[in-house]
Amino acid sequence: MRRSQLVYLLVAASACAEPPADVVAETEESVTVCPGPALLNGIDVSVYQGTIDWTKVKAAGITFAFIRVSDGLPPIDTRFHQNWSGARAAGVIRGAYQFYRSNEDPIAQADLLLDTMGALDADDLPPVADVESTDGMTAAQIAANLRKWIDRVEAGTGRRPIIYTGPYFWTSKVGGTSAFADIPLWLANWTSGCPNVPTGFTRWTFWQWSSTGTVDGITGAVDLDKFDGDLAALHQFIRGSVIQGDADAGPPAGPSDAGPPPRPDAAAPPGDECANYACETEVRGGCGVSGGGAGATALILVVLAGVLPSRRARARTRG
Repeated sequence: MRRSQLVYLLVAASACAEPPADVVAETEESVTVCPGPALLNGIDVSVYQGTIDWTKVKAAGITFAFIRVSDGLPPIDTRFHQNWSGARAAGVIRGAYQFYRSNEDPIAQADLLLDTMGALDADDLPPVADVESTDGMTAAQIAANLRKWIDRVEAGTGRRPIIYTGPYFWTSKVGGTSAFADIPLWLANWTSGCPNVPTGFTRWTFWQWSSTGTVDGITGAVDLDKFDGDLAALHQFIRGSVIQGDADAGPPAGPSDAGPPPRPDAAAPPGDECANYACETEVRGGCGVSGGGAGATALILVVLAGVLPSRRARARTRG
């Protein structure tokens, strides 16, 4: 996906207050990958969305939902079971995610997810590791423990899991490793333009594009997601996540397998400036997607063999 002998010069005004020096100085590579012509709408939810009317959510055009099991080890999200059964009853395709704690036992976390979620139905999405917090661990430690989590979940479900992460976090905090390039990516990049894929991946399958959405049936803000493909492609993706016990399933197949290769762009179109450029923070607080610091900070980045990395603000409380 990276192009040699290619230089992008971008001058961008940050929507946040003065960013940290290390953010300004970084020039890690990423690539902008635009979605295809067909997209499905989804959400991800936890206890923070309160009681959800899943019938209204379905009627509002939501096709799929990722539902939080836990923030690391116990307690269990108190709304998980209600949301898990409610989504199924309303006809919303469901998937379970776990906010992955890098400093907690990955096997114990995986077992908690497996025990809480139970056996998957044939049309359920594979489980997700939500990777966005270092918890004091090094990049090598995060990657090593995440591999243990993935192997455990694969063994317990017969499915290839999904990784949720953002461009800046993965590249800066997990070293941009390509050791998980075969794992489907649920990309967190809050922008109305084309999102940036972190170093170590070449494309995205799901994209969380906003944390301030409104959906009928949910009180308050909710994260908004998209799947890159139509309903047939989503079912194909689910079948392709099977890694054992189904010889007819075939290899993992994302919707972009059947279409043209992803299209890299020099810069994302105007959208959420904070999510696009220089504001991703590890703490769930940060500058917020509404942007607006005291003044714009000019960023001049010359990136050889790549494109400007995305900076995503973690301005919500997922855990």
